[in-house]
Amino acid sequence: MTTKRYEFTGETKLYYGVTLRRIRRLSDGVLGGWIKREENLPHDGTGWVSDEGMVSGDALVRGGVVRGGARVSGDAQVSGTAMLRGTKWLWRARLSRLLSTWTACAARSRSHD
Repeated sequence: MTTKRYEFTGETKLYYGVTLRRIRRLSDGVLGGWIKREENLPHDGTGWVSDEGMVSGDALVRGGVVRGGARVSGDAQVSGTAMLRGTKWLWRARLSRLLSTWTACAARSRSHD
């Protein structure tokens, strides 16, 4: 059985018709970002959503960090040492290593081709 890394705080927010739930890391009580459901941020992964970062839809954050006001949605995946931050949006794309925020934007725009 996988040990839980975070819990839901009970705080919710509505973002474009989607209810997101705030998380808190269990190891140190640090408040995290917002996810739609536990499947977005697996307990057996190393990923984290912090600050005002948001993950919804079928998106998956298995590794890396989503922070600031960054959004991950659709069937996008974040893994490895990737960091998505600021006001960037990753949708239907894969981000797997540390890239600049400009490169993350490029990944988003390529996904619409």
